[in-house]
Amino acid sequence: MATIQEKITQQAHNPSKVFLFKEGIFYKAYNQGAFLLRNKNYKVAIKKVKNIENNVASIGFPIAVFEALKKDFAIQDFESYSCFDAKVVFNEAEFQNWYNTILSSEQNETKAVKQQKNGLDPSCCNEIIQQIKNYPLANKTPMEVFVWVASLQTKLLPQ
Repeated sequence: MATIQEKITQQAHNPSKVFLFKEGIFYKAYNQGAFLLRNKNYKVAIKKVKNIENNVASIGFPIAVFEALKKDFAIQDFESYSCFDAKVVFNEAEFQNWYNTILSSEQNETKAVKQQKNGLDPSCCNEIIQQIKNYPLANKTPMEVFVWVASLQTKLLPQ
């Protein structure tokens, strides 16, 4: 079984083809392959892969969708993957723009979800961060700091 590094390297070396890797009951396309299928409106996921220290874009779909793709593309099957020519010209600049847009969108969504889970208003968080940055800690007594931190907690705790 190929590692994620091997999969994204294989895809990067052949950016005009879509490589589909069978993972459990799904097929997945990574980075350039996901980009080439963008007109199919699949949901793109961005995942931080620690062992390669990079974000990877991917799309996944079940075998039924893979079978449907066979009607549109001449898919070649190999032992650990399938591939096909996407019938579009790969443009590196367009890919980078798409990737950066997806990455930025995912990061903003993740940040908003985390704040929602904590019951925090994003503007409140920014205000509190500024207060912490500007707090004159060196000029305060421990009791003053304690009272100040307690007041911040009341802003952060759900009402």
